[in-house]
Amino acid sequence: MRRVADAFPFHADPRSPTADCATTLDRCPWPSARGPSALARCDGTVAAGGAAGLGSCWMDVAGEVAVVGRRAETARLTELAGRMAWGAPARVVLEGEGGIGKTVLWSRGVELARAAGARVLSASASAAARERPFAGLVDLADGFSGRVVAGLPAHQRGALAAALSAPGQEQPVADELAVSLAVLEVFRGMSAMGPLVVAVDDIQWLDEATARVLAYALRRVNAPVGLLAAARAGANGPGLVVLEGLSVERLTVEGLGPAAIDALLAARLGRRFTPPVLRRLVELVGGNPLHALELARALPADARLAPGEPLTVPETLAGLLERRLSILPESAHAWLAALAVSPRPSPALSERLEVHLGDALAAGILETDRRGQLRFTHPLLAAAAHGLVDDVHRRAIHRRLAELADDPEQRAAQLALGAEHPDAEVSDALDHAAAQAHRRGAPAAAAELAEQAARLTPPTQDGKRRARGRTAALYHVHAGDGPRARTLLSAVIDEQAPGPERARSLLDLAAISEQTTRAISLAERALAEAGTERTLLASIHQLLGSAFGMTGDLDRWEQHVTLAARLADANSPSLAAGAMSECALVRFLRGGGIQRELGKRAVTLARAARDGESITTPLLDAQFNLAIQLLIAGELDEARALIYARRDRPREGDAVAQSALTAEASWSSYLLTELELRAGRWSLADQHAEAAAAADASRSANLQASTLLARALVDAHRGRVEHARDAATIGLEVARAGGEQLFVWLHEAVLGFIALSLQDPLTAHRHLGPVVNALHGHGFVEPALPGAAPDAIEALIALGEFAAARTMLHELHATGERLNRRWAIASALRCRALLASATGDHERAIAAANAAIQAHRQLADPFARGRTLLARGAILGQAGQRRDAEHALAQARALFTQLGATLWIVRADRETRRLNDRAPTAKQRAETRG
Repeated sequence: MRRVADAFPFHADPRSPTADCATTLDRCPWPSARGPSALARCDGTVAAGGAAGLGSCWMDVAGEVAVVGRRAETARLTELAGRMAWGAPARVVLEGEGGIGKTVLWSRGVELARAAGARVLSASASAAARERPFAGLVDLADGFSGRVVAGLPAHQRGALAAALSAPGQEQPVADELAVSLAVLEVFRGMSAMGPLVVAVDDIQWLDEATARVLAYALRRVNAPVGLLAAARAGANGPGLVVLEGLSVERLTVEGLGPAAIDALLAARLGRRFTPPVLRRLVELVGGNPLHALELARALPADARLAPGEPLTVPETLAGLLERRLSILPESAHAWLAALAVSPRPSPALSERLEVHLGDALAAGILETDRRGQLRFTHPLLAAAAHGLVDDVHRRAIHRRLAELADDPEQRAAQLALGAEHPDAEVSDALDHAAAQAHRRGAPAAAAELAEQAARLTPPTQDGKRRARGRTAALYHVHAGDGPRARTLLSAVIDEQAPGPERARSLLDLAAISEQTTRAISLAERALAEAGTERTLLASIHQLLGSAFGMTGDLDRWEQHVTLAARLADANSPSLAAGAMSECALVRFLRGGGIQRELGKRAVTLARAARDGESITTPLLDAQFNLAIQLLIAGELDEARALIYARRDRPREGDAVAQSALTAEASWSSYLLTELELRAGRWSLADQHAEAAAAADASRSANLQASTLLARALVDAHRGRVEHARDAATIGLEVARAGGEQLFVWLHEAVLGFIALSLQDPLTAHRHLGPVVNALHGHGFVEPALPGAAPDAIEALIALGEFAAARTMLHELHATGERLNRRWAIASALRCRALLASATGDHERAIAAANAAIQAHRQLADPFARGRTLLARGAILGQAGQRRDAEHALAQARALFTQLGATLWIVRADRETRRLNDRAPTAKQRAETRG
């Protein structure tokens, strides 16, 4: 490292550093500089950077930039950068209060990572830009490899292009799930080319869309991708979701000491203070570099302190910032306020800002970013600039910004902020902008604009105001904000008179209700007021049917969806397809067999329909409903193809609701979890369970319950007992609170399976017995929903309840034979073998076990086959057929090991030990021969 005595210039831009010279800088006795570009002498030529920049002092030494007073932090960042470059992905978060110097260290870390050979994708988030969907992704994408992007599937590439498009451009919908998959593949592709680091400054201000995409990609990348983030301590913001679920190392950025603050003030302000003043200044600001700079600016040049005399400072930092801004000409104040409320200035505004804010640039209040746009050097300065003008002038600024805006959404937003009273023209502009935002795939922005439109609609247009309130609720649902949507819809309903219009609002509120029982109550109210409009009636019956299905009431489920199918006309093909497919699903669950013809007709009708923009559009559509039938029946390949076709279908044209996208992703991942568990691909099932949790954004009861069920199923099969119990127990509580009786049974079945795996038949029976009885009592015939019958029978056999086990076994086997459910037949034969063995009929037990093994050869379910092999080994051992028993137990253990079924490996080992314990000793064998 070169000495400070070597010549170096100071830099106004704190984003280009690469070395540490804190040791020498702390001792550097440079004299005061005399302005932004003055030269000073300190054993060499020093060019002072004036007041530009905040937080810490940067110096460029022969192309390398150093940080004042951050020796330990820089050493740690150097070590972490080396780890990243060697393929050990460090994930680091720099935390500290505003102005403490996080950005400086973050920038230093970025340069160190690059110097170590890593590719860095960087973004600097801001509170002003967080409302713009994918604003952070635009920054990150500057570093994407063109070759990797070109190799993406067409749908992912198109979605990524839509997300990165400029505001106001007509582009396909930015499908967030496809964007997430695209970014994941970019990370994988680029990390294969060399170490990759994702760097985000002020990550808490990252926009929600980018945050969700990053969170998705970083949790799944399974490649050496590092993360370097800076976050304000104690701040809340949408970007913090990126850090959830990641193992990160948190480095706290502390305040600077007196020597470093002295060097900083000399470098930035060209000022030195006496030791008593300096010590008191550092104490007052807690070593915060930004606060130290502002306080030093407020002190007289010859500040002195007598012994015991306090240092006089303005009351608040806001006062310091306002004082700093007040040195600018008053004519610049309005322009500063304009910049503070316009995070992405239009070209016309940027031109005017540059003309009027040259002094602010020279004073270090503003800087230009890498795109050449003006911005404040610190968010606190932007906040202070906002307070330079009163409300009257601020509204006038917003109106002027609306005139200069070249994007309809920005124009409408500025008009809203500039409006003092309801205004028909402004509300119409907001309504139009909301629709445009929704079309381009930004439902959160659309919801905010629509709410403003409703608020500013004149009292003489009450009908239009209510319609806009309902539209705002719709957009909030699409953005995944159910609570806000419910609040808005409830307000609309309170103002509406009974009739079809209120029925629609009641139906919408029912569709987003957190509780199934509440949804049924609201939908029944809607039905009473709906009148004779067929599509409205069909929608209400569709929702009622789905809701009763979740309560386990097959009769009313079938009644309502049958009515919905009859009422749906040619103008609502999506609704008709959903109702038709649910009719097929109910008939299947009642034991009518796979309804392929009806299901395929529904799928064909659904594919011809465009995605609707109704809150009540069915989420479990025709393809999912047919796939559920096939999955339950064991037709795994056909079910898998349908699920993937639905999940990965191209989405172009009108915007698809974000809530629908996340719900589809969550449902498909849940179904694929069950499917891959049965197919024996447990690692893939684990990934799908994780994806279900990541996709579940709407937090409705059935989505939460299905997400937790997916997690519980995988963890239970893999022997992660505590995790499985926690997920199933919470899922049970969620399902009960929401009135989701179907998911209550499913979670009880998982808890019973866990107990059976632990060889606790009493607990297993307490969970499983009521589930099997309830399903039978409600008319469910299909044996694999939820697949609890074989486990319940095994628990009864272990408890010695042979008569009850025999009755349940006979029903399982008969149903399996009638419906040709190979899984049920094989499981029933295993249970028959266990029952015969428990009653001492070893010959019949062995015959049933052998038949079960033969049945399993027609199934792609290695875990079920392993259970049968385990049972056969135990039965053969009890019958004295040691060699065959050893072979069966070894086969079972091998299958369990391959799958990762740790509890069942333990059971196989325990049974093997029992077999060895039963083996005759040498003396016994000799006595037998004698």
